[in-house]
Amino acid sequence: MSAFSIVLILLFISALPILFVYIWFRICAYPMQFPWFFLTILCGVVSLVLALLLQFLVQNLLSFMPGSVLPDSGGFAMALFRNFIRIPLTEEVSRLITFILFFRLAGRTGLSPERLGPAFCAASGLLAGLSFAMLEGVSYGADAGIAFVRTVSASPLHGACGARIGLAAMPTGDNTHNAVFLFISAAAVHGMYNYLMINPVISPVFAIVLAFFFLMSPITVISKEWKRNLSS
Repeated sequence: MSAFSIVLILLFISALPILFVYIWFRICAYPMQFPWFFLTILCGVVSLVLALLLQFLVQNLLSFMPGSVLPDSGGFAMALFRNFIRIPLTEEVSRLITFILFFRLAGRTGLSPERLGPAFCAASGLLAGLSFAMLEGVSYGADAGIAFVRTVSASPLHGACGARIGLAAMPTGDNTHNAVFLFISAAAVHGMYNYLMINPVISPVFAIVLAFFFLMSPITVISKEWKRNLSS
């Protein structure tokens, strides 16, 4: 199988969760019009570009530090840094910045504060995370051994983290303390997923289970608010 074929297969598999969410929204009659649906997916693209920029800056910053702290120097501290800070933290920060700007622009373009509630923010973050994972999945083709496992598990992981970051960036209400908790939990679980995925003595099944388990909470938030809005 050619590298191009692998990339196409990975893109197709990674895009399936977005299609499933779209069908879910239509079945449940969730009032997210297609333009907003598309814009939240675009937020995933923007956050990926921003994450790559932040990772580049971090990498260059480390090049000015002593050799003992360089990512390739090895050791437990550097493994911790790579798995919990360099990638997870930059990606979650990029998502947070993107959604703070997105929700502010959405409010200024006519989206009412009532619409910018937990369900909309969580759903927006979920979709952005899935589009992030879809594009990131292209790079997995370089390592076919873990490509499909990571593609299947990365989508729920990024979707779950994105939903939490969407809730953390929610502009309505006084949710500062909750926002901090949501951000820290997203970065921590993201780091744990990375650690489980690359650890040679731990089965990747644990990373997959973690990703899907972490996804249940934002899905519950979205579903509960839908039911509450329908009954009101």
